[in-house]
Amino acid sequence: MKTSYKFNSSKDDIIVDIGICTCLMLKTLDLDYKELEADERLKEGNIREETEQSLFKIINDDPIWNFI
Repeated sequence: MKTSYKFNSSKDDIIVDIGICTCLMLKTLDLDYKELEADERLKEGNIREETEQSLFKIINDDPIWNFI
């Protein structure tokens, strides 16, 4: 079974359509990248916060630090 497609538009229209699709794809990729970047920042922030909390817990629980 053979399938063929026939375009009723000119080459310029097809190029414009491909260009628009490409722009939309790049914008989507850019948004995905920004979301990933933001997610990484949040993770880094959470890790930093957890590290600070752990350090404060160690300092508060260790009697040596109470003399300082």
